[in-house]
Amino acid sequence: MATNKSYAERIKMQKEIMEKAELKIKELEEAAKREEDEKKRKRIKDGYKTGSANKLHIERIDKSALQSEYVSGVTVIFCAKKNTNETVIVGWYDDAQVFAVRKKVKDINGDPWEYNIVTDAENAHLIDENNRTFQVPRTKSKDEPGFGSSNIWYADDDKSRVIKASALEYIDSIRNKNIVSFDEI
Repeated sequence: MATNKSYAERIKMQKEIMEKAELKIKELEEAAKREEDEKKRKRIKDGYKTGSANKLHIERIDKSALQSEYVSGVTVIFCAKKNTNETVIVGWYDDAQVFAVRKKVKDINGDPWEYNIVTDAENAHLIDENNRTFQVPRTKSKDEPGFGSSNIWYADDDKSRVIKASALEYIDSIRNKNIVSFDEI
């Protein structure tokens, strides 16, 4: 009987050790998360954001722009989710300037704003919500064209050529039709 009791005690002790170890691991994970969150808050407070969120790879738009601050004369197409399964073209800029690094300005209220892309008002086009029909693919594979996990897609590789050409043809076909004017916004 003593053997069974000591075996049961050993099992109980092992369970207690495992529970303590799991608690310690959880505490360490939470501490690491708090530390990382604090680092992010500090970077944001100091005017920086993590990763390359502030940088566009304009050299993918114009290969000669590797050392440039911006590229000009770009058609920028804006997309958004129409429902949970579709991403559609919602508007575009003609003759836009695309900056590699975000520009920081203050609005008339003194609130900070950041932007990477700018164009004249007459070159900004918003498609009426009911006429947003051109679907742009999303993919999880680098072997297929479309938006990946990023919401920026340069469409600069061979497999994207057909979609890019079709999208440009689409916006040319609806130019001056089914567009929301700034007066309506």
